[in-house]
Amino acid sequence: MKKYVLLAIVEDNPGVLTRVCQLFTRRSFNLDSVTAGKTEKEGFSRLTLITTAENDYVVDQICKQMSKLEEVKKVKALEEDMIICKEIAMIKIKCDNNKKTEIVNIANIFKGTIVDVSKETVTVEMTADVEKLNAFIELVKEDIVELVSSGYIAMERGSLVL
Repeated sequence: MKKYVLLAIVEDNPGVLTRVCQLFTRRSFNLDSVTAGKTEKEGFSRLTLITTAENDYVVDQICKQMSKLEEVKKVKALEEDMIICKEIAMIKIKCDNNKKTEIVNIANIFKGTIVDVSKETVTVEMTADVEKLNAFIELVKEDIVELVSSGYIAMERGSLVL
């Protein structure tokens, strides 16, 4: 199984995301991540969908089905090495005063930002590729109190645009 990133430009209308996700459900494909956001063009949203499939043919079929939806203006499937992919996460970490310095130092190594400090916790915001984010989480996992992540956002490398 290979991981694919599907990028789509869709009209910013109610129910579009539901209809796109239903295509995956009907074909029994799992979506590992779904992110929707505004684009540079008013009235349109950009979808970043992460899925795994056995081969390119399967993903091509999904793209063709998505293209048939009236609100889908563009869709493109790319492999991970063809994109810039980031995720944002906030991680609340339990720590006493002695451990706070250690957590701050680890966060700095990973280019994280301390966004909140309390007597018992430190909250780190981090924007990174998934491997770097997972490496940080692995280092502090025993002390994580709460974690939230945005899902992937992605763009094609180079001067190409969707």
